[in-house]
Amino acid sequence: MGRLVINFMGIVWNKFVQMYPSKKLVIYLMVGGFTNGVDVGLYWILTSTIGFYFLFSSLASSAVSLFFNFTLHKFVTFESKTSSKKQIPRYLTLITFNYLFSAGLLAFLVELVGVHYLVAKLATLAVIITYNFLALRFWVFSEETLKHTVSFSRLREAVFGTNIVQVFDLLDKANRRTK
Repeated sequence: MGRLVINFMGIVWNKFVQMYPSKKLVIYLMVGGFTNGVDVGLYWILTSTIGFYFLFSSLASSAVSLFFNFTLHKFVTFESKTSSKKQIPRYLTLITFNYLFSAGLLAFLVELVGVHYLVAKLATLAVIITYNFLALRFWVFSEETLKHTVSFSRLREAVFGTNIVQVFDLLDKANRRTK
């Protein structure tokens, strides 16, 4: 079952990379790597060097790395010029969802499917990295969605590709005719 999960995640990741072989994806991954380095490095410094309690160190390093993550994605990855007032609540919502989704997916893969816990963690990270890029690009930092509503059709197209979008559009048209 673990191989099935890994193969599925590989297919999802390959589709994702094919859709976004751009500079933004590379920058997104670099920013993510950098902010994770900040988190782990600061955690180590606060705990080992300064001697803070490890849970306090974890909270402090997470807060600092989330600040760097938001700021770098806003100004470097997605080059957003929109006010942060609307973006910060969306970003915090996404982060909260990440924690809950990650715990749920890990529990599902390990407890119900029987996947090894490390494989499950890697699969969960692959899913989170993928949908985070899409959510940050099309929801948190999208100039259009911040002015109006969430661009479901753009997100749908990004996730599923063109053919499935045509199917959804036909269903949408049929649904409008029945109303």
